[in-house]
Amino acid sequence: MCSHIYTVLVAMLLFAYTATAQIDKTMYFMDRLPQANYINPSAYPECTFFMGGLLLPLVGQLPPPIMFAVNTPFDWNDFVFHGRWEYQDSLIHPLHPNANLDDFLKKVHTYNNFSTDFQLNLLYFGFKQGKNFWSLDISNKLYLHWGVPGDLMKFAILGNGEVRDAQFNGLYMNVNLYNQISLGFKRQVSRYFSVGGKLKYLSGIANVNVKKSNLYIKTAANSTYIRISPEYLIQTNAPVEVKLADNGLVEEVNFLEFNSNNIPNEIAKNVLFTGNRGLAMDLGFSKDWNSEFTYYFNIEDFGYIHWKRHTHNFSAVAEEGFEFKGLIEIEDDKRKTIQDMFVPDSLLAKFDFTYTTDSYRTNLPWKFYAGARYKVTPKFYLGGVARLEKMSFGYRPSAALSLNYRPGKFGLFTLSYSYQNYSFYNIGIGSTTRIGPVQWYFVSDNLLGTIFWPHQSRSLSMRMGCNLVFGYKEKEKPQKALPMFNSSMQGAGNKKVPKFGQVNSKGGTRENKKYKTIQAPKN
Repeated sequence: MCSHIYTVLVAMLLFAYTATAQIDKTMYFMDRLPQANYINPSAYPECTFFMGGLLLPLVGQLPPPIMFAVNTPFDWNDFVFHGRWEYQDSLIHPLHPNANLDDFLKKVHTYNNFSTDFQLNLLYFGFKQGKNFWSLDISNKLYLHWGVPGDLMKFAILGNGEVRDAQFNGLYMNVNLYNQISLGFKRQVSRYFSVGGKLKYLSGIANVNVKKSNLYIKTAANSTYIRISPEYLIQTNAPVEVKLADNGLVEEVNFLEFNSNNIPNEIAKNVLFTGNRGLAMDLGFSKDWNSEFTYYFNIEDFGYIHWKRHTHNFSAVAEEGFEFKGLIEIEDDKRKTIQDMFVPDSLLAKFDFTYTTDSYRTNLPWKFYAGARYKVTPKFYLGGVARLEKMSFGYRPSAALSLNYRPGKFGLFTLSYSYQNYSFYNIGIGSTTRIGPVQWYFVSDNLLGTIFWPHQSRSLSMRMGCNLVFGYKEKEKPQKALPMFNSSMQGAGNKKVPKFGQVNSKGGTRENKKYKTIQAPKN
């Protein structure tokens, strides 16, 4: 009975988590938001101390500090759309005789990746120490990636008459649920250059990892002849006991007993201190080209988890492959049945099945960012960021442009336009509002895009929560707005840089009505 309860609880937990996913680019230049440091380690808020997370019940739960999203390589309009000519008033699908099938097949990629990410922030705080800024974050995170190879979709639609040699590599599903404790550090090396990084300790809770996913299908002109060569390696971390049959196949799977008399110990053993340890890091820097233009480079989640507890490795390889010559043959005026032609034992004999309980390692899906920001005025600035994410099979590129407005110390507003999931129909918003020490925030990469073009949206993401922020100081403002285009100051070198609204002259520093760009030192 206890094992059934444990199974239901795990299933409910995974089901609740798999409604979400992450791509954060709108937040990249929101420098007044402490959470921007999650994806940009060289960015910290202009305050001396901040604190947030679910463990702060007064402010940490209104709204709850969570992030969720949904990302797919296709949208609703790819599968259901209005027909042509006499079907203009009807909804059809890509396989309808009136549809142009080639238009749909052009949208099918080599690797079609679907993803889900979730983050629940338990505790997050940071403080300033001279030119340094330190932070500590404790979060629960999950990602679910699954992929469908393009050849599999084309093979199912066109058949082996059009697709002779199909490679079904990349048919996979990876799930990773873990706890994360990260220590962050930023150093203002000079007035124009800063570096940042995070060291993350990871504790794995549950995992399903398709390590290898190779499946080749070759067909001949005779449509009943198919040769298949599979190679699969599936690794998982689950509280189960596996029994094998004589042929190497899994015969029975039983969940381990859950001790309901000592629930705190079970939670500590299976959720908190699992023994599945890992390390990851974030690294990045920002450099001021001049007083208006700043560029950034950073990498996120470069690391791994080593799974040691409740590990299971299933391998199925058929190096020589096997041939399928049809369901029915005529021989000696007799028809063979499916069982006579396609005997399971003879088919399984082609496979080399292996099961072990060895430990294994999974890499996190790292992300690389490159961004640049240009100050149009002290309150308006433009930003652009490109993002490349490493999936289990292939890469997922995305990019975004943003317009940021800082009306005063109380808030920040951002409007973004993104390319992601092979779609340009993505308009996001971000905002922070502060009353006293309490700061509320909301960020979405495609909330407006989903509202305006729901049938063409392939993503929806939201990040929300609130923080306690102290010691916030507004930077000194220039008297005039920054120019749209730079007017260079040659020979600035390492000379003392004047304040905003001032330029140097022979007689010393004086006020000037027109703001001039200040060039950063080349070294």
